[in-house]
Amino acid sequence: ALYLSGRADDLGIAMTMLLSIVVAAPLFALGRLFAETLKSLSRTLTAVTLENTVLPITLLLTCAAAALGLLALDQSAILVGAVTGVFLCALLLRWSLTGNLASGDADDSASATSTGAAEQLHFWLTGLLNIAFLQLPFLLLPWLAGAVAHKLVNIITTLLILIAAVYGPRFARSAAEGDARLAQRQLRETQRLSLALFVPAWAAMVLLTEFWEMLFGVGAGTLGTLLLVLGLGQLVNAATGLSGVLLTMSGAAHLEMRLLVATLILVTASAIPLGMAWGAIGVAVAASGGMALRNLAGYLLARQHLHRIKEQQA
Repeated sequence: ALYLSGRADDLGIAMTMLLSIVVAAPLFALGRLFAETLKSLSRTLTAVTLENTVLPITLLLTCAAAALGLLALDQSAILVGAVTGVFLCALLLRWSLTGNLASGDADDSASATSTGAAEQLHFWLTGLLNIAFLQLPFLLLPWLAGAVAHKLVNIITTLLILIAAVYGPRFARSAAEGDARLAQRQLRETQRLSLALFVPAWAAMVLLTEFWEMLFGVGAGTLGTLLLVLGLGQLVNAATGLSGVLLTMSGAAHLEMRLLVATLILVTASAIPLGMAWGAIGVAVAASGGMALRNLAGYLLARQHLHRIKEQQA
């Protein structure tokens, strides 16, 4: 229909984007597989560094090439740069994984565990829903200021991914050994570490509101409020620690999955009327409130789950 209406350029862009998705999706999946395998081999820092830096560096190099006049910076160039970054990330992760397996110096301290098909399905769905929940505010915030605020706050929460990569295997080992007290102590550790990472970075980001507004060309007055609102939800996330990871890695992924489904429905349903009434601020309130409720409920569920483990061991 686009072609018949004379909009061949739009059709070309759409086809380029579709092709980039078809090529990048399996590469991204392989990269995630290699990264998680590296983490299981106690190469967490390597995995997190590669999966979070290779793509941005590739895109920055693409922009630098455009600035030097080596190529035209259009949508096709950005898509090619993104696909190249995903490919390089998967390649470097695979190279690092091969090197670690060949060296034979991986950490063998992890306990062997087995899970049923149902639990594996819950585990997979929980990961998928976590990605959807993380990106939901971006999808519901079409305003530039809202999208910028969400991405800025997510820069900080990316730091928490490193903690999850470290403590996920620890939670799994504690659950496999039936040591609920150790798991509870580890959960408290993640609360302290998350707060120590998040609070100073969030405060600095809010204080630099004027700089972000100038850098991204956002009108004055809205971005600071959005950073505060979205940051409050992430503050609760940090304060409750990695309760969702604990549930997922200790045999209660089905509880985390149900909680995520309920939260996604709640946030989506509340964001529509709040967004119509107050625009980006309303959507941010819905997203932040949903995140706070989700993490508070997850923390309570994690404590109850650990209590049941204690009772089974008594």
